[in-house]
Amino acid sequence: DTFTNRHNMHNEIPYINIDSKDAKLVNQTIQTYADSFLENKNNLMVYDSQLNGEVLSVLLRMSDYSAGFSFPDVTFYTYNFNLNTQTLMSDDELLSLFGVTKEDVRKKIETQFKKYYQQEVNEGYFAAQECNYDCFLSWRGIENYDYLDSVHYYVKNGALVAYRSFSIYSVYGEEEFYDNESYLFSITK
Repeated sequence: DTFTNRHNMHNEIPYINIDSKDAKLVNQTIQTYADSFLENKNNLMVYDSQLNGEVLSVLLRMSDYSAGFSFPDVTFYTYNFNLNTQTLMSDDELLSLFGVTKEDVRKKIETQFKKYYQQEVNEGYFAAQECNYDCFLSWRGIENYDYLDSVHYYVKNGALVAYRSFSIYSVYGEEEFYDNESYLFSITK
């Protein structure tokens, strides 16, 4: 289902065309969430899907403009179906399929955030003396080094990736540093 919001951006609500209890439940969940989220006519919901062998992955990206800024708060949801069993896969099942652990994922995400921090310092958004790595994480909304909070897995071009929402705005104006791909963390190649 597709329709336009106030900014002429097209909202897309997916429908998973699998005849199973899990798919029906996911379709209901997505529709219920979309009905509520899109009440704000500024918000945007889009999706992507990929078929990779026996796994159908669906990625929802919600851009919440309700705070009134020109940049949104972005959240993700993913749904991964095993097409052989027509069931929704758990995170653990998906990680096992790719031979990785949550600790592997945590390390990859941590490494990328450390790169983001260093790049922001190098590009002059702030000085390391002004905002150390803990300060940076605080502005990103990451508490207690919990890199796995709000992580959603997706199979993209045969590789496992993780999407992790985080705040891109602070008093330093670095929201322009980040783009849509900044939320994607490569887990396997």
